[in-house]
Amino acid sequence: MPLCSMVAMRGISATIAAGFVACALALPATASDKADCSDPVLLEQDPVRFVAACMRLADEGYKEALFNLGLVYDTGQGVARDYVEAYGWYLPAAERGFVPAQFNLGNMFYYGWGVEQDYAEAARWHRAAAEGGHAWSQHNLAWMYLNGEGVPKNADQAIGWYRAAADQGFVLSQYDLGYLYAIGRGVEQDYVRAAMWFELAAGQGDPRGRDSLDYMRARMSAQEQAEAQRLARAFMPIETSYQP
Repeated sequence: MPLCSMVAMRGISATIAAGFVACALALPATASDKADCSDPVLLEQDPVRFVAACMRLADEGYKEALFNLGLVYDTGQGVARDYVEAYGWYLPAAERGFVPAQFNLGNMFYYGWGVEQDYAEAARWHRAAAEGGHAWSQHNLAWMYLNGEGVPKNADQAIGWYRAAADQGFVLSQYDLGYLYAIGRGVEQDYVRAAMWFELAAGQGDPRGRDSLDYMRARMSAQEQAEAQRLARAFMPIETSYQP
């Protein structure tokens, strides 16, 4: 079934802006629609044209267009912000395996934006995005395993997902890993590893990383400090498609 018909069936508002009726533009996608639907300048200057292009592509099942329509409603760019409509567009994109949509759905369920708050659903969507290489979802899933939100507490899973994100250079996970090594939560306490991750976070401008690194160095031998610096210098982030 064309998505335009699906929109009408699930009660999503047809009016996009200033009398623009979305389903009236459910024509076949044109060669220029892909460019228009991914052009942030066009969204700012002519949101009606941008949304029309995305609607035509979405009606043909393009994941990126479905996601972009969700993002437009999620952020209120060119239309009134509406989390419920954002969810309605993110969902088919996420079900088609579009990782950024899976990440955004994880956040919507975690915070209750446009949906009933549901940590288990949040964890499900963050896992899908995390398995697709999305560093922020990996970080969020690690937090949920560490604290038992929507999943059973599991320190090994938490450390594994923090490490996956930190290995991509995700600064929040680098700091959190440093903290866990410093206090020995979920891992054996290791000041060298803690200082290494703090140094990497500090190198990206994280003030907590700088402060924590100073704290650790005051409690480490010169040899331990040198080893932490060596490990930090040897670190090479893993490149993926979904780094923030």
